[in-house]
Amino acid sequence: MPENVDPFDSKLEDAEERARLARVFEHGLGKPTGWVLPIQRWNARDGRARWMSERWSFRRGRLMLAPGDSPLGFRLPIASLPWVPKSSYPYYNPADPFDERPPLAEPERLRQRHVDGERPAEGSATRQMQIEQTLSATDGGAVRTALGIEPREGALCVFMPPTESADDYVELVAAIEQTAADLELPVRLEGYTPPHDPRLG
Repeated sequence: MPENVDPFDSKLEDAEERARLARVFEHGLGKPTGWVLPIQRWNARDGRARWMSERWSFRRGRLMLAPGDSPLGFRLPIASLPWVPKSSYPYYNPADPFDERPPLAEPERLRQRHVDGERPAEGSATRQMQIEQTLSATDGGAVRTALGIEPREGALCVFMPPTESADDYVELVAAIEQTAADLELPVRLEGYTPPHDPRLG
């Protein structure tokens, strides 16, 4: 056992604590816990809403989760990311629940997104058009929410980030479902729930 684990510590008499410690050592301290995709909705200059991402950088050169065994998305070191001024910080602002909204998009329609107006070949994954842009934090280009993917307890767990609207949440879920279907790999959703919206049952 590591030198900082005392076998006579009363915590180890607790079956739940022993099981938790065993899971940590069984996984291994040098293996990645999961994968993180920084992702956030961004209103482009052309007026269209798109998803954006950025490459996160840390002083250690790696993303090190906060200690614990809760889902990966709850342990992200957001405070360790480069500083962003308050005027440019991408604050999470939930949509007004009393706003008039059109009906939610049908899941099938969301899954049929394609590139350059061409429907993809049968059996291939559908993809959104990728637009590479360089945005600085002062341009509103910082991303501070992320989708987390973590194999845990025999399942592939997908940690949903907070979204401003139910439309964004449903669009993310549709993309995850399409990917899971293409890979024939079941997933378990966890993390943030969709914002309150009367259109959701």
